[in-house]
Amino acid sequence: MKQVAWWEWGLVATLVALGFFLRSRDLTLFKLSPDDGQYMNSARLQTLERSTDPAQWVEEDLTWFGVLADDWGHDTRTATTYQHSYLHQFLFRYGYRLGLSRIEALRMNSAVLGALTIGLLWWLYAWLFPDRRRVGLVAAAILSVLLVHVFQSRTGWGQIGAACFFLVSFAAGWKLLARTDERDTRSQVKLGLVLLVASVLGMGFQEMTSVLVVGLVLMALFAPWWREPRGPKLAEHALRSRVLRAVLVSAIPVGAYTLALRLFSDYAREKWFKLELYKDLSWWDLRVAVARKFFTIDHVYAQLSIPVLVLAAIGVRATWQRDRAWCRYCVGWVFASSVFLFFVFNDPTLLRVYLPAMLVVVLLAAEGLVFVAERVAEGVARGAAPRIAKALAACATVVLCAWLGARTWTTVFGDEDDALFEPGVYVGIPNSRNADRPWLEYLEDHRVSSELGVWPAKDPLFVAADAGFRARLFSFDEPQTTWTDYLLAVQNSMRLERRRVEDGGRYRLLVADASGRVGLYALQPAQ
Repeated sequence: MKQVAWWEWGLVATLVALGFFLRSRDLTLFKLSPDDGQYMNSARLQTLERSTDPAQWVEEDLTWFGVLADDWGHDTRTATTYQHSYLHQFLFRYGYRLGLSRIEALRMNSAVLGALTIGLLWWLYAWLFPDRRRVGLVAAAILSVLLVHVFQSRTGWGQIGAACFFLVSFAAGWKLLARTDERDTRSQVKLGLVLLVASVLGMGFQEMTSVLVVGLVLMALFAPWWREPRGPKLAEHALRSRVLRAVLVSAIPVGAYTLALRLFSDYAREKWFKLELYKDLSWWDLRVAVARKFFTIDHVYAQLSIPVLVLAAIGVRATWQRDRAWCRYCVGWVFASSVFLFFVFNDPTLLRVYLPAMLVVVLLAAEGLVFVAERVAEGVARGAAPRIAKALAACATVVLCAWLGARTWTTVFGDEDDALFEPGVYVGIPNSRNADRPWLEYLEDHRVSSELGVWPAKDPLFVAADAGFRARLFSFDEPQTTWTDYLLAVQNSMRLERRRVEDGGRYRLLVADASGRVGLYALQPAQ
């Protein structure tokens, strides 16, 4: 890596700081999802005690590891833990111990790693293409304020962490496959180890890393096609390439664990390897529904923004002219991972699983912006073109990021009727911010001090606990003498189970949350 000027280090640090501010400010604003509740319950945040004794932390964690091990592989009906993203769970236990609220602890992992990804985009170019670090700066600036990445970095889902470590794998993969000689054993070992560690850490945040590892293996296998037009034949490459072997060895931990999930985990087979979630739809109908959802509900084009997508298309052309191997590598990654997730993954409706591909889109958009600036500069003044290109790229980046930042700020912190508000990130659920305020205000206004029951979703338990109320998980299988006076319950479940007073049950709705999902119910006397 060439020597970096102090101002460039300062600019990168400023972008990371800006990104962290947007990703960490008021982390409890957006409503919890059922996944969030599952994560926190699996990490046992409702029973974890804060202390300053590291020995106690280790003892508690060892006990928790035993719980995870005993529960591993159980189907979703009997599982008491959330059987994935284990490193994510482990780290937010420590966030809670160090003073964050339960919800902040859960989401801070994503905020920190989301901000770190901004610096990694710049580092990628500083490491791989030192003479074009300005492309890395532009990419980092765009990502710092990009709506889809900012929003996902404010959630408890682990895909942001997986995408962060993907970027390390992406860079190391290029270094190994495109820059490392077949006889350079030392570099192969070092880069293979980087790939192994990055993939294992990525899987610690989300099992979608399995798909990314498959993508890297495919890129390694077909390296003669994308690396150089007249390289060795694929068969010869597959049999003799030591670089390919390094990639295959690095994929063993993730591959072995993925195979174990497929063969021995009822939980994984039910959650990821079957189509039970959409069993009423044919394979093709599901894909059509997913494509329609991405455009009509998620507004993927708006979350990434039209200017970024246009610049990415220009970036493909620019990289094709400058370095065709790099172009094939980038486009190959986007295509391979996205196609696999779309056509094979059990739940392709989750836009967040495509975050690694979106990082490459941002990278290509930066290439496109710098390319346009260079072409304009050449047309204005050939002698001073390099300086003019840098100035134009800087000005264009500032303008683009100002607009992207305004959209992001409005969408995350503004009002739904604001001109720049983008509802696509809220997955079609209205009133998703401060959604729990109605029932929290009811509990505060009525000075409720008795224990609250929570059923069947677990997320209200942690909202109530962070607000200072006593709460526990509830079951209607309990003796009625132990039923709680107040119950936080999913309204659809209460209706289907006929637990409401109007259905012959014993609980009367007092107030619902702003999104209409969870209601606060009061126990009525037995008839």
